[in-house]
This record gives sequence, C-alpha cells and structure tokens, in this order.
Amino acid sequence: DEESDSDEEGEVELGFVQAPEAPWMLRRQHFPCKAGGAAAWLDADSVPRTPDSCCDFCEEPLRFLLQIYASLEERSDTFHRTLFMFMCSKMECLRRDQAEQKKPAQSSSRRYVKVFRSQLPLKNIFYSDTPSRGKNDRPLTTGVDLCTWCRTWRGEKVCGGCKTTRYCSRQHQVEHWRAGHSSSCKTQAPVPTNNSSNNLWPEMEIVLGEEERDEETGNTLPIVPANQSLALNAELQGFEEKQCWANFQARIQRAPSQVLRYCRNKNAKVLWMRPDDQPTAVDISPCQLCGGPRIFEFQVLPQLLYYFGVDNEPDSLDWATVAVYSCSNSCEVEGYAREFIWVQL
Repeated sequence: DEESDSDEEGEVELGFVQAPEAPWMLRRQHFPCKAGGAAAWLDADSVPRTPDSCCDFCEEPLRFLLQIYASLEERSDTFHRTLFMFMCSKMECLRRDQAEQKKPAQSSSRRYVKVFRSQLPLKNIFYSDTPSRGKNDRPLTTGVDLCTWCRTWRGEKVCGGCKTTRYCSRQHQVEHWRAGHSSSCKTQAPVPTNNSSNNLWPEMEIVLGEEERDEETGNTLPIVPANQSLALNAELQGFEEKQCWANFQARIQRAPSQVLRYCRNKNAKVLWMRPDDQPTAVDISPCQLCGGPRIFEFQVLPQLLYYFGVDNEPDSLDWATVAVYSCSNSCEVEGYAREFIWVQL
C-alpha cells in the first residue's frame, strides 16, 4: 500500500537553490552543495583529464552543473564525499546521447553528461580535520593549476605570449583571447581571479531539506488529486502515462521550486515524468572499480534550468529528469570515479 511504499522509499531530501550567504561559503574547503559557477573540487590534485572532461559528441569541455556533498560518516573513508555533475549545453548532443545510454551496460558508450564521485577520510592531505573557522580557512594544498577561463578543468596548456594564463582546451584559449586577453596578454598584469567565462551558469548554493509528509499517516501529501491531474492532462495517451504524470505533478507541486531530489537508499525510487524511457536493472552498469551494483542516489529536475536562465526555445537545453546511480558500496577511489546517469527527455 501507499504507506509501506513510502516507508520503503526512505526520506527524500529536496534541493533548492539560493544566493549564498557569502561567496566564500562555496569554496572547496567548506564542502559546499552548489550549482553553477566553477566546480569546487574535493580532491584538488586529481581533477579529471581529457577525454573525461569533454562531451563525447562535440568534444568540447563540459560545463559544471552542480555538486552534492553527501558524506557517509559511518565509514572512515567516506567522511568527505561529493558527487560532481557536468553537462554539455548543446541540445543536439543530448539527443544523440539518448541512443548511447540505451547501449548494453557492459559496452563503452559516449555521454554528454558525466558524474564523478570523490571521497576522503577525515584525516587527509587536503583539509584540516578540525571544524571550520569561517572565511579565513584555507585548504592545506593548492591543487593542480586550473583553466583560467572555466576555472574547472586542468589548465595543462599555457599561453605562449604571457606564459601565465592556462587553459584546459584550445577552445577556451580562443574564447578567452576574443574576450580580451588579446589586449592584456603582453602587459604581464596579474590574471584576475574573476576573469572567467561568461558562459558559466550562475553560481548558487543548494540547500537541502526533507520532503514534507502527512503528520498522521507518514505518507507524502497529495497536493493535486489524481483525477484532477488526469483531467488537466488528458492529452497524454494511456492511463499509465496519465497516472505517472499525475504522480510527478503531485510530488513536485508540494515544493515547486525544488531542483533536486536526494535519497540514497536501496529502495529509493526515481520520480519519473513518463512511464516509458526508464532504465531496467540490466541497463544500469555496475561500478567500474569494484564491480558492485549501483543504486539510485539523486535526480536533477528541469526547474534548475529556469534558475539558470536557460531560454525556452526549441533548441534550448531541456530534460524531464536526470537520474544518478552511484556505487552501492561507495567503494574506495583514488581521485574520481565515474558513475552512471540516465536522462529522460
């Protein structure tokens, strides 16, 4: 029944975006949950390299979408744990990605969206093991040099003129040159820390809170009665589609501004918009490191695109949901481990 289903699913945490109380709170030493801007890498020495940093279709650098700090404090090796999501901004690449994600789990598929998991014990070489003291906290190490333009990927290419600015790709070097570096290259002036791409999505803090539940029964509150939702969405074909859409609407309308749903539980369920184009257990590839099964951990909703200011045009980026499945063992990893994503359009 509904109550047992709700209990089995576990507590769902909803993510909402807001302007940070202070920009310094989104730096890596404060272990943020954030969307947009540049990635705040957990392991600053092992930032992924090409081709992991690029869209596998257009081969351009991926844009940072969000990161979720999801510590598993019951284990010593996962005291700090963050998942990072990156995405290509081209809808044409997303459409090509749809065919790739349906390939057999054991085959090598190309992706336009990628998720990396990183985790550290409490005592590590990057951060102090004492509680944060505030804005004056600094990491224990500086990490690898990052691209001057995107401030996210490794800056392994150096400008031949000033010998100071660094880039992750030829594309970002050209973009930076056209944006003004052509005039400042030979001045030897220090590179401003905010001199970065205007193509970054707006930086916001993600705040998590438990999904509201009925106090009497413990069930989630149905805001939109199913029969009303069905009537309003009669254009959807088939009872199953209508039922799925009604359930999606009811759960979302409880907190319409939610951009993320988090529930790392073996019984957790993705809130799908449609009954078709959902992965089966066979579709979800096992962990590439330990071979263990992956479980659903969180999903990103299209509301995030609204807060990013993405235009509502036919060729603009859009999706129904992006579901992330991570290693059920959260196995030991040096640096970053790729996890599995399923995109429903």
